Amino acid sequence: MGKNNYKVRYTDSAENDLKDIFLYFLRDLQLPNRGWRIRKSVRAEIDHYLSYMPQGYKLVGDDTLAALGYRRLILKYGYLAFFIIDEKVPVATVRRIIHGSRDWLPILQRDAENLSHAK
Repeated sequence: MGKNNYKVRYTDSAENDLKDIFLYFLRDLQLPNRGWRIRKSVRAEIDHYLSYMPQGYKLVGDDTLAALGYRRLILKYGYLAFFIIDEKVPVATVRRIIHGSRDWLPILQRDAENLSHAK
């Protein structure tokens, strides 16, 4: 695929993750402007990189998640975007956006359970 051929979609969980980034800076740090800028920057970075060659990013290390096609994009500000690719459409679907300091494996395992139940 050439550049800019992939659509980037966000699950409700990923949209909520973006909202939570803003709310963390608003409520916990009382820095709403910084929260808004970081949220906007994270989304722009995801849209930019995944619209080109999303298959260039490695599958996650967990065998079950890798079998489902979960990949990881490392972002600025310590965030990680986890996504899957549908080559038929072509679309990269962002499943979750999680700060790298969190234990993201159990979060993704729950997300994968929801994905398999939806099929």
